[in-house]
Amino acid sequence: MSVINGMAAAVSLALSAAGIFAATETSQLSAESTARWEVDYGETKCRLIRHFGSGSDGGRLEIARDWSFGGYSWILVGANVPVYTSATPVTVTLSPSLAAHRFQANPYLLDLRTARGVGWSDTDNRLVDALRSDQQITVTGAKKLNVAIGLPNAPDALKALEACDDDLIAGWGFDARQQRSLSAQVKPSNNPGRWVTNNDYPREDFVRKNEGLTTFLLSVGIDGGVTGCRIVGSSGFPSLDKRTCELLNARAAFAPAKDSSGRPVASFYINRVWWQVPR
Repeated sequence: MSVINGMAAAVSLALSAAGIFAATETSQLSAESTARWEVDYGETKCRLIRHFGSGSDGGRLEIARDWSFGGYSWILVGANVPVYTSATPVTVTLSPSLAAHRFQANPYLLDLRTARGVGWSDTDNRLVDALRSDQQITVTGAKKLNVAIGLPNAPDALKALEACDDDLIAGWGFDARQQRSLSAQVKPSNNPGRWVTNNDYPREDFVRKNEGLTTFLLSVGIDGGVTGCRIVGSSGFPSLDKRTCELLNARAAFAPAKDSSGRPVASFYINRVWWQVPR
């Protein structure tokens, strides 16, 4: 798992690309030629999903906006994807242009313990900007990773993803067009590893060994201060979720987002706290 403050901490903030989000709605793109593209409407992100193969040889490619770090996150999961336990370089080649892009990929964690694929961040939109109709993407890397996936009508699929993102942003109370055109995302200005520590575990939850993953969304003002905290993915324990917002409201600080003209604007920050009793 990739965490901000290291593997040793029992309570940690998990990077947004490392896990999965529960879907509240899934819509299938209607055009027959894009029948295997899906847009998944989650509580904290929209995912564009391309299924490939079938049965035991099948898998999926996921593309989603990376709200915390900018650009897009890509995740590849499937029977033909090796199990990785640490970061690994991957090469992503687009055909027929044969343009190759190299990324440092991390294990994709289905349940915070078991790796089943790889994920990488395209922070400068290299892949998304290069996608054209009827392309093929090939991902290669260590342990004989070599997966080729057809991407028909990718531009139309990306438009559907953008529409989903706009709906999500508007639901959070922000202007979608402005947020899409930010010249700088919200970034922590103090150490996120100190926002939530082992010493902050609620006593009763500690005794009962209550554990879980709390996904939060912070509203951030033009001065970088936290103006609101909402839980968008519960740990399953209200006391842990409540404690998360209490701590973040008191400790989190940010450099504010900037619009296309470089002026500070209100925006948001999404991440997760993994509550785990020290062992």
